[in-house]
Amino acid sequence: MAAALLLLGLPLPLPAESAEGVEEISARREAMIPGQSASNRLIVELQSPGIAQVFGRERIARTDSVAFAAQDDAVEVYAYQLHNEQEAFRSELDNLQSEVAASSYTGLDGVAHPLAFNAVTNAMVLQSSSGFGPEAAAAISSLPNVRAVHRDLEVQAQLYAGPQLIRAWTRTSDGNPGGLDGTGVLVGSIDAGLHNQAPMFNGDGFAYPDWYPDGGLGITAANNGKIVASRTYFRTADPPRSNDFHAWPGAGSSHGIHTGAIAAGNIVTDAAFRGVALPTLSGIAPKAWLGSYRVFYNSKSGKKTFFT
Repeated sequence: MAAALLLLGLPLPLPAESAEGVEEISARREAMIPGQSASNRLIVELQSPGIAQVFGRERIARTDSVAFAAQDDAVEVYAYQLHNEQEAFRSELDNLQSEVAASSYTGLDGVAHPLAFNAVTNAMVLQSSSGFGPEAAAAISSLPNVRAVHRDLEVQAQLYAGPQLIRAWTRTSDGNPGGLDGTGVLVGSIDAGLHNQAPMFNGDGFAYPDWYPDGGLGITAANNGKIVASRTYFRTADPPRSNDFHAWPGAGSSHGIHTGAIAAGNIVTDAAFRGVALPTLSGIAPKAWLGSYRVFYNSKSGKKTFFT
């Protein structure tokens, strides 16, 4: 599967999935994606929306951290509400008396923490040693306050059908005369990282969003106005090799450059390949901002996938 690309605009409500639809939707997704398999985990989305959906991206972005934003009284109260909802769900889950349990992760402090989310969405991750069949998925979907249930799928850095999926042929070579050029849109690249020196990510003529701090978010040395956020997500148990601890593509993969350019690469008029001039190149939304969220890297174990 091509790594994920997120369009970060106004929050959109997510449709609830019925218990009967969970397996059908999952089967359809797996059939569409070559080589993808389901894990023994589910992501359970609860009814209340995440913090960013309630308080807006601007409020969260100014702090560069939901934790700091929580110092705001209203955000802190809402975060506490989400925590209580997740704890209530854990209690309901315990009542099922099944092999299903809430997932956890070991933090840098060496302590196990619940694998849960409250920033973009309000969700918890469940795991089962025997996997999730239709009956287990239906039982979880029927618990109080559950909005939707999603399989946690393994993502691989492949691009078999990317141009078709994003309808690349609707672009034109003259900069999209219809005006749908991505202005004001932020595209998030969850992939192998973007590089601010790539011509299609040149920052000339771009300014950071008004609600962003100077230099953007995350690892600011990797930002340039076109790329407005750069973060890395290295697995504690499987860190990068010594030559790959950075935000831009390195020894791991250049796949993020490829997919990011398809989505939001600048218009480039002087490209050439092996001395042969190429026609004008452009991404689908050349005026959009990009956020780089690196999940593929040259790990010590050699593992080249992640779960989402």
